[in-house]
Amino acid sequence: MKKHTVPIKKCILCIFLSSCFLQQYAQEFKGGILGGITTSQIHGDGVGGFYKIGGTFGGFVQREFSPKIHGQFELRFSQKGSGDSYGSFKIHVGYVEMPVLVKYALPNDFTLFGGLGAGVRVYESLKTPGLKVKTNDFAPIDIPFYIGAEYHLSNALYFDVRSAYSLLPINYKYIHWCLYASIHVYISQ
Repeated sequence: MKKHTVPIKKCILCIFLSSCFLQQYAQEFKGGILGGITTSQIHGDGVGGFYKIGGTFGGFVQREFSPKIHGQFELRFSQKGSGDSYGSFKIHVGYVEMPVLVKYALPNDFTLFGGLGAGVRVYESLKTPGLKVKTNDFAPIDIPFYIGAEYHLSNALYFDVRSAYSLLPINYKYIHWCLYASIHVYISQ
């Protein structure tokens, strides 16, 4: 069953081409690739807890405005949704996300950041015991607020943890809350 393979392949190609294109800018920009995991929940669906695990991957471009202040643009695909602790109920929602972040460098290789983004829904489905169906219940656009921190493991590699919370309901009353953990690798420096 090739469910959702065409949109995901298009997302991968779009992210790859965008990251290659954005790296061609002047020396003050640097960029790379990222990959990691997500865990999320949907407030208002009657199920609590971060039981929906998914993946995230994409590319990023960064510009330094001062030694301590940086800006970063990302283009990533993320799997979000909701689920119960038994695995019998799952909402799967895939987004192409475009976070725009402002970062503040601290001593000892730590950086704090925050920002806004836009997410475009690529697919969604619902799984319950004996039933798995495509749905169209959520808004096509998500506007999340991001806050997080990163730790630089080397000049070419850093670990990023963040929280994203929808500023607008994704379906009249539901709000998406997602936690991310990812590794970022600079391709150009």
